Amino acid sequence: MATTEEDALGSGIALSDDLDFMLQDNGDLLSASGIEELEKDLSVNMIFQLTFGGPDGSGYLGTPLTPETESDILDLIRRTALSDERINTVKSIFVRRSPGQRNTLEIELDVVTSIDERSLVITVGE
Repeated sequence: MATTEEDALGSGIALSDDLDFMLQDNGDLLSASGIEELEKDLSVNMIFQLTFGGPDGSGYLGTPLTPETESDILDLIRRTALSDERINTVKSIFVRRSPGQRNTLEIELDVVTSIDERSLVITVGE
């Protein structure tokens, strides 16, 4: 549950890592707020951008991580994060392939949000 300060980061419906709705024990939709909501929103945007945001519209998942491709991916991640009004600055980005998963990227972001500095981990892919 978000603190009062984290309320500034928003709230919404919680999603699983597979982007499925999450339910409470009573069947109601689970909600996310604060940093969880920001991570969820960034994850959805990163998934979309990295899946369809390549120069030819095919995305970057599964492509070899050449220096040029990695530079393009880092730029896309930075632009996607900064397009969210809750992110003031992207301090660092680290991207790696998940071991044995050519179609999965693990993204570590150090960002300054509208309330504080955070480290976020986002997994994009299968």
